[in-house]
Amino acid sequence: MMSRYQRIVLWIACGALLSTSANAKINLGQLQFNDRDWTVQRQGDESELRKGSGVLRISQPQPLSATPEQALKQLLVSAGGKSDWKVIPVSLVAGYDGLLSTGFTKAGKTRTYVAALLVYEGRQSVSITLVDVGNKGRNKLKQSFGRILKTLSIDGWKNENRNKRPPSDLAGFYVSAAETSAGSSSTSDAAQQGASGLWLTKSGHIVFTETAMAGDAKAYCKAYARQCSRYQYVNGSLTTTRVATKQLQKLQLRQRESRELVIDGKDLILASRRYRHVAPATGLRLNDRYQFVDPDSARGANGAAVGNATQVVYDFKPDGTFSRGEYPLRSNADDLSTGAVEADGRLASGNYKIEGFTIRLSYESGKTENKAFFLFDDVAVISGYPHQRMD
Repeated sequence: MMSRYQRIVLWIACGALLSTSANAKINLGQLQFNDRDWTVQRQGDESELRKGSGVLRISQPQPLSATPEQALKQLLVSAGGKSDWKVIPVSLVAGYDGLLSTGFTKAGKTRTYVAALLVYEGRQSVSITLVDVGNKGRNKLKQSFGRILKTLSIDGWKNENRNKRPPSDLAGFYVSAAETSAGSSSTSDAAQQGASGLWLTKSGHIVFTETAMAGDAKAYCKAYARQCSRYQYVNGSLTTTRVATKQLQKLQLRQRESRELVIDGKDLILASRRYRHVAPATGLRLNDRYQFVDPDSARGANGAAVGNATQVVYDFKPDGTFSRGEYPLRSNADDLSTGAVEADGRLASGNYKIEGFTIRLSYESGKTENKAFFLFDDVAVISGYPHQRMD
């Protein structure tokens, strides 16, 4: 059965009317208040919270007297938390920036969950705290708190973040060969260490991926929400927000991160790392052989060498046919760069077709595979694995 406190929280979250002041500053659905700080408390008073108690406090908008992080730590301590708890930059559903810190304190056998959220714009801030005594920060309570935060809006705040749209000319797929300086990246790095991808969509999604995504970015983000972010580009800074943890998901908050972004022609330099723009290869016909040496095939579960590594070779023809071979290497598994291909090996063939960043392999056996694909100079990255072009 739902406790009285939980019923109060749900009542508020569903938008019950508390006040209709014309000068209301904070709105939660239809809930509005301006004349005082607002507190909901199940039992006890501010000096004595018993086990089973819960308190939600929301302040009026007020000037920041310190930096946002300092103000959050002061808020956290006043709510019974600890100043050394982790601070997470977040973004609310309404688009406001905020700082969040949560944790547990313990007195005897009783654990108390404390959540402190500082919402700010310019030098104005709103403080929100939730204290749950002995209830272990239950999921239903967090979800109720999340529904409250989802409806939060503040009169008089510009909230410029809500309507900022990412520039459409940034949309595309970008590749960085390795952790190199802003001015360098080489195909040898890509062949030896792999390439990481950065996908920006016109709809405002961003995905950091080890491979080009096969398929639609929107569908990918729906299936893998925590691997996807939303992005905005303002004044040389790329700000991303994502649902990073289950707790943030329940609280209707997104983790926020900002990094310096420089647009250099078609390329991007993000936090001093260069990402080169890669165009889709729809309809491309290849006339090359590409090889990849799989070191993991020569190692056991503990990483020790157990045999020869495997070399994978793709031979693409301009008529749309291909062959794929897997061959053991004669060389020692710890020296994978110099191995002669054995005469015997598994070989399969069929037809290929490239659409966007996907290559469709249709084997003569009737088997079909769709693999993520893009070209990075003389490297073909297939399902995230760099295949070096063979002479």
